[in-house]
Amino acid sequence: MCVFGPSGQPLRIVQNVNDNMNLINMFQGFQNVQFVKLHSDTIKVLTLVPGLLEKQPSPFTNLKSLKLYSGYNSKLPRIPFHVMHYLLGDSASDDFEIVKLEDVQVIL
Repeated sequence: MCVFGPSGQPLRIVQNVNDNMNLINMFQGFQNVQFVKLHSDTIKVLTLVPGLLEKQPSPFTNLKSLKLYSGYNSKLPRIPFHVMHYLLGDSASDDFEIVKLEDVQVIL
């Protein structure tokens, strides 16, 4: 998974369990957000550590909308239950939506 800086340039690639824990810790810092957009690569990374996610509470306690994006002409990976439960927790908002696939368009 690439993490992008303010300029849009990739900062690093998540490759191991320690990096996954850093990703989880970063998500915990966003607990009050209501609208989240994630790239499909984030889902792929989160599927690598099922035991770790099962021990974590959902990071987005006020979530109303979760959008998952994939790159141009790529498919969204199958989202395992443990990843969905981690991201959604017990969210029961009437305004909640998941966009399973949207192409990211580059504007030149």
